[in-house]
Amino acid sequence: MTTAEVMNRELAYVFEDYVTIDLTFGSDTELYWKERASGADANETISTIRVDESTTLTGWVEHDGIIVSLWSDFAAGKTYGFQYFTDGSVRKLIGTISLKG
Repeated sequence: MTTAEVMNRELAYVFEDYVTIDLTFGSDTELYWKERASGADANETISTIRVDESTTLTGWVEHDGIIVSLWSDFAAGKTYGFQYFTDGSVRKLIGTISLKG
């Protein structure tokens, strides 16, 4: 998949030993996510670097102050990133990406 092909489509981000998120990129500056288990969701204002036609580096600050950085390789179906918490702790994110449904 390319970055253009995933825009406005619901994607499943499955993070190892952590959580599954359904995520939709509306543009390079906005996304919507919903956590499957808890139902928590949010619209986020994001910043995106398009590394190449199928890879992005995206970052945002969530409403509770958590900072997220996310590398998405849509061609390989892989994602890597970090969550930076307000208490100074960091969680690494490693997972897969696929079209939902």
